[in-house]
Amino acid sequence: MAARYDAEGNFIYPEGFDADSQEWKPGYETQREEWEKQYAQAQERFMAHKKQKSEAKVADAAAAPVEGAEEVVAAE
Repeated sequence: MAARYDAEGNFIYPEGFDADSQEWKPGYETQREEWEKQYAQAQERFMAHKKQKSEAKVADAAAAPVEGAEEVVAAE
């Protein structure tokens, strides 16, 4: 179940989900389980992405040249 949106950009809820009550309708347990599985996988990917961005930011900061360091080397 990939996320779907209408022409106006509004989220189209999966079959069996009542958008007004924010509850799943009876008889749609299979769809609910599949949606929850996909949601959990997406959440896992998102958290891994956030971790990767954080690690990259730390690595970039560590690799950034120190201000004034070039002047010291050039003066020698």
